Amino acid sequence: MTTHPARGRTLGPNRRKAARRDLTYVATLVGVDAVPLGRCSVLDISTTGVRLATDPETIVPEEFVLALTSTRTVQRACRLVWRNEDELGAEFQPVEIDDVTTRAKDTIRRRRIGPIEID
Repeated sequence: MTTHPARGRTLGPNRRKAARRDLTYVATLVGVDAVPLGRCSVLDISTTGVRLATDPETIVPEEFVLALTSTRTVQRACRLVWRNEDELGAEFQPVEIDDVTTRAKDTIRRRRIGPIEID
């Protein structure tokens, strides 16, 4: 058992697959439709996932992209694993960003009812 450095509470055993590195870095959450969702702080990161601090009002979907640079040249496809009031944990996905975006566009296309005509 360890103690959370910022909150002073006892944490359970670390069951992570890969060692995490503490970090404080600003990144951007991006929807799979390429629309920015908001800014976040990367609190720790590993080869398999990331822990982020977010605004509690930021809506984070189950699948999203984490843009680690402002030009989005370094980004990772993510799957939301857990969330509390101001933090979330995500697992990096072994897919290309374009694959995630294509899946989202296909889902949107399937849900589309059709054009609305106005007389």
